[in-house]
Amino acid sequence: MEFIIALFILIGFNTSVWATIGLARLFFENFKNNPAIRFVFEPKNLAPDFIVLYQKRLDPDFKNLIKNSAGSSRIREDEVAVIIPAHNEEKTIAKTINSLKKILPGSHIYVANDASADWTSKIAKELNCQVFDAYPNMGKANVIAHTIKLLRLTKFYKAIMIMDADSEVNGEYLKRALPLFNDPRVVAIAPHAESKWSKQRRLGLPLLFTAYRVRLYRMLQAVLRYGQTWSYINVTTIVPGFASLYRSTAIEKININPQGLVIEDYNMTFEVHHKKLGKIAYSPNVKGFTRDPENFKDYYKQVKRWNLGFWQTLRRHKVWPSLFSLTTTIYITEVLISSFLFLLTPLLLAWFAFNSFSSWPLPFTIPILNITQINFLDLALGLLGVDYLITVIVAWYEKKPALLLYGPVFILLRYLDAFVLLYTLPLAFIIKSDGRWVSPERKTEI
Repeated sequence: MEFIIALFILIGFNTSVWATIGLARLFFENFKNNPAIRFVFEPKNLAPDFIVLYQKRLDPDFKNLIKNSAGSSRIREDEVAVIIPAHNEEKTIAKTINSLKKILPGSHIYVANDASADWTSKIAKELNCQVFDAYPNMGKANVIAHTIKLLRLTKFYKAIMIMDADSEVNGEYLKRALPLFNDPRVVAIAPHAESKWSKQRRLGLPLLFTAYRVRLYRMLQAVLRYGQTWSYINVTTIVPGFASLYRSTAIEKININPQGLVIEDYNMTFEVHHKKLGKIAYSPNVKGFTRDPENFKDYYKQVKRWNLGFWQTLRRHKVWPSLFSLTTTIYITEVLISSFLFLLTPLLLAWFAFNSFSSWPLPFTIPILNITQINFLDLALGLLGVDYLITVIVAWYEKKPALLLYGPVFILLRYLDAFVLLYTLPLAFIIKSDGRWVSPERKTEI
């Protein structure tokens, strides 16, 4: 029992809870999809009075779901448009467009060229896409909103996909994603993010950030997002904007570009929850491929932008009575505490070094475990050991042994993440962003 509690503390409350819920979702969905079990519980095989009870317990909106499932909620591939906001992306835009043309014709691809000073617009036009040239620079969220409104895309398409100009999707994206809209309550689909990984890439600093993101994405999505997007809970805080898909009726009600925010995807997700527009679906089979930073400068800028955008969104929407706000508050509380303690780790290590690695007495007793002190071995196993164990598991699952080489350095990036998270919190109440972007310098072709 003590071991389970200790592991629970080391991994974290949120990770443990959402992993448990994710396992429940996995079991339930496999249980429900089992042909033999589905036949037994099929409404047509049940008594009329039990059907009503079954419907109410399974889903309070079951009647509306059945009523609308064969109607306008279904979306075909030719009813989807893609918006690619782009600013100086001549080195990546062609790959992005070509990946999209495997699932949609060029006439459905709208490149919102935000005052690019390179060949972004020319390349998009040569690939037979619809190109909207915006001048002067408007910023990502603003150019998305402006393009949708100017071209009235929500009137001509039932779904709008928002795609980063340096990302790609696999050929099964729409085939896997659109059936999720058969549930009329679903208004947005969160893509499964995978880092672009090439076996031909040499080991070096650029691959370090990709390797770290491989681990991060696997943990966040397999544990947090999978559990949080179960239809009975549905409290995910982010629909990643690199390849997101929204129902047009929801896009019309979302304020994509409120003033003062540096990024749009957190805000759009909070809008879905706050305005009760519907549910957010997620499937590991709806995949998109992202491009990761290649140096510390770009990594820091990206992480700072993400965290600042999250805190700004939280400042804008605040807290309202809902399960979403409750779970988000619990998550934020744990992240703030763990980040603060993580930043104190070097001081604790220094204390051990100057005190002959003797035990450090705690100012309190950890309940149940009855722990009153921490020694150097506890810290090493609890921090470095658990961190590297996660790397080993992900390396095995992803079949990427290079992660094992980079694993010991991941702790430094985690430290940087913790610093940026806390650093950007007060900035969110001081800085008002206009959403304009500066694209990172592209060096490596993947």
